[in-house]
Amino acid sequence: QHHPAVAMRVVSLVVAGVLSSEPPYPRSKAPVTTVVAVSGAQRSLAELLCLDTLAGNVARDSPVLYRVAGSGWATDEGDSYSVWLRNIQHEHPNVTVDSSLLDAPLASILIRFRSSVSSCLRSAGQDASTSAAITLAAAGEGYLVVDDDATEAAAKSLGLKCQDLRGETVSRVLTDEVIGNLSTRVIVFQDPKKSQFLADYAIFARAPALQYGNDTAAQQKLLDRSTGVGVCLGWGPENEYVTTCNQHGKYVHASDFNTNLALLSNTEPEAAAPQSAVDAPAPAQADYHSTGTAAGTAEQGDWRKQRKERGSAGHGGGSVHTVTFLMTDGDNLQWTLGPWATNPQWFGGSRGEVPMGWTFCPAAAMLAPSAAHAVMSNLTDQDELVAGPSGAGYAYPKAFPKGLLGDLNDLTTEGMKMSNMSLLNVIAQNDDEPDLDLLGEFITPAIGMIFYGFGNGYCNHKGKLWWIGDKPVVSGRYSLWGNGTSGRMLGVDALVAKLAEQAKTPESADGYSVIPVHAWTHSYADVVAVAEGLKKYEGVEVVKPSELIAQIQANVSPASSVFI
Repeated sequence: QHHPAVAMRVVSLVVAGVLSSEPPYPRSKAPVTTVVAVSGAQRSLAELLCLDTLAGNVARDSPVLYRVAGSGWATDEGDSYSVWLRNIQHEHPNVTVDSSLLDAPLASILIRFRSSVSSCLRSAGQDASTSAAITLAAAGEGYLVVDDDATEAAAKSLGLKCQDLRGETVSRVLTDEVIGNLSTRVIVFQDPKKSQFLADYAIFARAPALQYGNDTAAQQKLLDRSTGVGVCLGWGPENEYVTTCNQHGKYVHASDFNTNLALLSNTEPEAAAPQSAVDAPAPAQADYHSTGTAAGTAEQGDWRKQRKERGSAGHGGGSVHTVTFLMTDGDNLQWTLGPWATNPQWFGGSRGEVPMGWTFCPAAAMLAPSAAHAVMSNLTDQDELVAGPSGAGYAYPKAFPKGLLGDLNDLTTEGMKMSNMSLLNVIAQNDDEPDLDLLGEFITPAIGMIFYGFGNGYCNHKGKLWWIGDKPVVSGRYSLWGNGTSGRMLGVDALVAKLAEQAKTPESADGYSVIPVHAWTHSYADVVAVAEGLKKYEGVEVVKPSELIAQIQANVSPASSVFI
C-alpha cells in the first residue's frame, strides 16, 4: 500500500505529556500582537481553506490571520466574528488590527506570510484527500493545503512545491511518524465538504481531521491513542458521535462551522469575570452507600432550619407555582460564537424583560476567552448562564470512563468559575432516570443540576425531583418546543395554559417547573410571550434557574422526593 512520503519536521507545539486535568487546548508560543483581517467575501471555498491552513501554521508562533464576513467589519453587527474582533481591539489597546489585506488576492496574502510556509499539499476538492491533507499539515510544519487549480497556482507562484495527495485517505497517510506528531487530546471530525471551517484550529492544535464514520480504521486508531480528557471538535450523528467520543474520554464541541479558533483561543480578556458562586463554600455532601440513602448528614427533619441558616430565600408559605426557562443547545460553539450572539431571536436582541437561563459551554472561556467574556459582560440582571450540557463540553456522564470523570469535573469547575456559573445542565444519552451515584461525582462545582433525558423535548421525567446530598436535581416538566397543543412539547399558548393549571405548592416538587426552550423552534420573544400570558393568572412566578434551585432548597423537604 502506497503512503505519501511527506517529510515531518520537529514539532513546535507540545502534543503529549500534558496532565489530563489541564485543558486540552494548546497555546501559541507568543500572544497576539497584530491581527491581519481578511474578508471571506468573494473567495472560493478552496481559497478559504488555503487561508485557514496558513492561519493555523502562523498561529503556532503567534496568531495573526483572522477571517471576517466582509470589508465592513468595523461596523458589521450581523457577523459575530466582526463583533469579536472589535471586542479584541477594544480590550487590547496594544493589539493592532491591520485591514490592508482585507480584499487582497490570495497570492498577495501568501507573500506577506511566505516565511511561515514551506510547501503545499494538493487535494482533490472537498473529499477524503482534503482530510488527509489537513491531517498531514497538522502533523508537519509549514504546509498549505491547496484544493483546486487556482490555489495551487497561487502557491506555486511563490516557488512552493506541491505534493499531490489526490486519491489519498487519512488511513493511508497515518504512518508512525505522522501519527506521532499528532495530538492525543484533540480530534477534528469534519465533513470535507465543510473544510473551509476548523482547518485553522486543526493545524494549529496538530489535530487529525476526518469525517466521522467515513474512515473507520483511521477513526479507531486515533481514538484508541487518546490520553486523558480530550475534546472532539466538528460534528457527526449526535447520539452515536457523542457516545463514541465520550467512551474515549473526549467531550464534544459542536463546531463544524466555526472559524478563527486558532486566534480566539489565544486572546485573553483584560478584565476578569465577576467571582462565581462556584467559589462559595459548598453544602456538605452526603455519603453514598448501596441502599440509596444518605448517611453522615443532619436529620432530615431539620432541613428547613439548615437551609434558612444558609440564607436560602423561600416563598414564606405563599401559594405559588415557580417557573424557569432554559434555552437549549448552548454547548453548540458554532452557534454561540456565531448567530446566537448577534441574532435578536436569541442573545443578540433586547433582553431583560423576563428572567432567562441560557445554557452555555463553560470551556468557551478557555477556547475563546475574549468572546466568552464579551458574552458575560452583556448579561442583564435577568439573564443567567448555565453550564452545559453536560459540563466542560457535551458529554453523557454514563458514557465517560469513570476514571476520567474526576478530571472532567475539574475542567468543568474551572470553566464554571471563569464563566460565573453556579448551575449545571446534564443531558443523558437515553431516557433512563439519572444515576445519582454517578452524578454525585459530577455535581461538585454546582449548587444544583437540571437533568434532561434525551427524548420528548427533554421532559420525559415530567418535572421529577431528586437529591444528591443537599443539591436538587430537577427535570424538565414541559418544553417550549414546536407548536404542539398536547403532550410535553408545546407551543406558546398551550404552554401558558398548562403552566397556569400547575400545583401552587412551594413545599413540593409539583410546585416548580423547568421549561427547556428549544433553540431551533423558539426565540427569546416567545419566552416573553409565555411570561406575558402567565400574568393573567395569579400565583405563577417566573425566576432565573438558580433562583428556582434556591427556592427548592428552602422549601422542599428531601423526604418528599428521591434522596440519596
